[in-house]
Parts: sequence; C-alpha cells; structure tokens
Amino acid sequence: MKDQILFEDDRAAKFEENISGWVSRNGLFFGNDENSERLARTQGRTHKVCPSCNINVIEKHFLQCSDCIDEKVRKNYLNLKFSRISFF
Repeated sequence: MKDQILFEDDRAAKFEENISGWVSRNGLFFGNDENSERLARTQGRTHKVCPSCNINVIEKHFLQCSDCIDEKVRKNYLNLKFSRISFF
C-alpha cells in the first residue's frame, strides 16, 4: 500500500467530544491510563532535576547538570593509564 501524503489542512484529524484524559501543555493527548499523567507532564516540561545529583535544575534535553558532567570528566581523566613513549 502506498503511503498517503497529508497536509495540516486535510481532514485526517478530527475533534472528539466524548473522550477524556491527560493533555500536555503543548496540546498532545495521552489518554486516561496509568501512565498518561506521567507522560503528559514529562512531554510538557521545560526543565527537570539532574538525575545524578538530585540537586541542580537542568533543561529537559540534558542528561546531567554541568557539575556532574565536570565531575565525571575529572574522574575519567584520573583513571587514564599513561605510559612513557620513547622515540629513540
């Protein structure tokens, strides 16, 4: 089957009045099951608490705060094994 090409003014989307559930701040509908509230709140957020230190607030698309990243880089550098290179 060939994929359809749809634009925003096509009639593919429709408004339903008889449904209820969680809607994110951006207007995305997530339904009304056990995960819907968490998904809607997660999708609509702009920031989150750093999962590594649970102290600093970071933007939602970052994985760690800059303090945790710096500490991880420092630990990785200190664990590097160095050896002497002789050119002669």
